[in-house]
Amino acid sequence: MNKISNYTYYLLILMIFSSVNYYKFSAQNLHAEESEKSTVKSFYSGDIKKGWSVFFRKQCIQCHSIWGEGGAGSPDLGKTSAYFVSSSQLAEILWNHAPNMWAKMNEMGVPFPTVNEQEMSDLFMFLFFIRYMGIAGNSENGKVLLHEKRCVECHNINGFGGRVGPELTRWGNYLNPVVWLQMMWNAQPKMKQEMDARGISFPVFKGNDLGDIIYYIVTVTSSEKKFFLSPGDGENGRKLFIQKGCIKCHSLRSSDDGIGPNLLNLSPYPKSIAEFGMMMWNHSPKMWNKMREKGIERPVFSGKEMADIATYVFYQKFIGDTGNPLKGRRVFEDKRCIVCHKANSEVNAPDVRQLKKLVSPVSFAFAMWSHGRDMLVNMESMGIDWPIFKEGEMKDLIEYIKNE
Repeated sequence: MNKISNYTYYLLILMIFSSVNYYKFSAQNLHAEESEKSTVKSFYSGDIKKGWSVFFRKQCIQCHSIWGEGGAGSPDLGKTSAYFVSSSQLAEILWNHAPNMWAKMNEMGVPFPTVNEQEMSDLFMFLFFIRYMGIAGNSENGKVLLHEKRCVECHNINGFGGRVGPELTRWGNYLNPVVWLQMMWNAQPKMKQEMDARGISFPVFKGNDLGDIIYYIVTVTSSEKKFFLSPGDGENGRKLFIQKGCIKCHSLRSSDDGIGPNLLNLSPYPKSIAEFGMMMWNHSPKMWNKMREKGIERPVFSGKEMADIATYVFYQKFIGDTGNPLKGRRVFEDKRCIVCHKANSEVNAPDVRQLKKLVSPVSFAFAMWSHGRDMLVNMESMGIDWPIFKEGEMKDLIEYIKNE
């Protein structure tokens, strides 16, 4: 296993010892449009600090790395191209790759790790956190972008560049992209005014441009002091989403649209805080104009407030929409689940009506990890291929099972 770097060490210390309980509030009031006193049951009570512990104790880190730290034989889970923004997508990825993981573990002599359902929930929350943090970037591209977007005409880095704006390595001590999002949002009106005065076009970013810029500045910052903002408090983020007026323009219900974009239906959906910040930056002039038109005061955020709101918004997508039970029935039949999971089955498998406890992607992933190897043996003996789920099929299957 690779040695853990100071960079990753700071992150891991934060997750393990931070006093903030990340999303242990059981995701109450997920839909802010409804009364603040309403409660929506959540199937997630995970904790990222415990999830990191599971990831380490169960030896996941022997094969998988996080941002370059850990095993090198399997995908880096902080950089992998496997795209997920919802828990059902994460469960699909875990399911689809399970046989290959088990084979790799046998090849390496890694003992099969057993996990209970709470540990699986904690692990899901840890992987959610890793995905939405999205710290890693391309520092070389970040350096190029700072010049292409003319940022260095106002900002300097280690003494080179403009003197109008702050020296950017002052921000390089902050490893959490949320802090950058908060500072850029608060400073944008003055920045836009200065750019207009200098004849500089408002820069528009794409993809992970902002993440690349942040990563470059972090890498050239000489100070050894690095700061993380504690993980966001989603329950407080829900309240702030209302108090700061975000709800006046943006919906977080899959079926609703507001004055501004529905934050559940952004396409493509941002994979990280940096990408979310990029979208906010690109659309901020239009947002300001619409807010002035509607008489809405432009909100200012503290670092913690921005972290709380970002956590709340991202968690809504992670929960994901409910599936379609009719489509789920077709998945159940097409994937040949029905061969084993039926009444009077020849194999020792529960009838579909006995699977109702699989009411979430977490519980589904837990059941697969606990019984999947036996399932694979039975399927191979019957000439049935391990089913591969396409995006959206897992949530449809879960909804079918719940309603059967």
